[in-house]
Amino acid sequence: MRRDWRRRLGWLLAALVSVCALAEGLARAVGAPQPYTAIFKFDEVLGYSYVADQTVEFAVGQGRYRVQFDQEGVIDRSGLRPEAVVILGDGVIAGLELPREQRLATLVAAAARTGAVNLAVPGYGLLQEVLGLERWLGAHSAPRVVIVVQNFTNDLVDNVPEWEGSAAIPGVRRRNRSEFDVTPPTLPNRAYRWLAGVGKASRLYGAYRVSRVSASSAELPAQQLWLFTTEPPPEIERGLDALRWSGQRLQALAKRHGFTVVVIDWVDWPLLLRAVDAPLERQRVASTRVQQAIGFKSHLLQALARGRASGVNWDRQWIIEPTRHASAAGISVVTQAIVDRLRAIYE
Repeated sequence: MRRDWRRRLGWLLAALVSVCALAEGLARAVGAPQPYTAIFKFDEVLGYSYVADQTVEFAVGQGRYRVQFDQEGVIDRSGLRPEAVVILGDGVIAGLELPREQRLATLVAAAARTGAVNLAVPGYGLLQEVLGLERWLGAHSAPRVVIVVQNFTNDLVDNVPEWEGSAAIPGVRRRNRSEFDVTPPTLPNRAYRWLAGVGKASRLYGAYRVSRVSASSAELPAQQLWLFTTEPPPEIERGLDALRWSGQRLQALAKRHGFTVVVIDWVDWPLLLRAVDAPLERQRVASTRVQQAIGFKSHLLQALARGRASGVNWDRQWIIEPTRHASAAGISVVTQAIVDRLRAIYE
């Protein structure tokens, strides 16, 4: 009786594997994409980072993209090497949805006649960006300028694991009134990582993920909104502490390696307009608060602020749905702001 039960279970598992293999083969035959998560790998320091030496074809919403990652996990670098300009940021300026010739580092290198590399990764806050820069400096010559593009949509939240809802990213813990410790990410166990790797390689899972995407109204996270209030709750200090540590480390790296830091503020004006009254005044409050935390002055992208009143037109011109990452026009505005700052530094 027990043998019959085991035999039936064996046949059932074999049938299940066969069906899955057939479905996977069919998904590949019809050209189904990989899931969006296929562009990432687990990272002991950063929590996650781009894959390296791979080409990934993935879909987000109705958009389908094919992105090539070099041996260092970089998708956007151009001009003379070693690069004189290093760009930090998140998905807004990463350029995943854009062809190579329209990505930020490529445009900056051409306009400024220099070498530039873009280390922006979706979901990164300043903490991960600075840790990533530190890793880059350990393997490359120091740049002349480091550009930080802050995303006021979610960068405060992205620095705090509990707010982000994931222990698999680094955080900052206050040691005393003036000193902080970085808490390393808590990565999943090996079994989970193996299963995640199988899922990332599966076109069947990629097709499933695309089918599950539904239109949703984007909004600023609750903790992010604290930046724009005159009397935020005490909990905001957790996010500000991460910014303080990141700013201190960035200042130390700049002094050690001799580069200049330029900070540029990206603001998703329609989202801010939906959440607060007097958005321009509230943005000044947020920018001042962040500047005080990181120890660097920042520059607002005025071209984006001028069209903030018309949300629909702003979206069509400056972002790509549903990720709300910068469109080619948005990247051009960021490019011009960077080039203007570089000229001021070089002259």
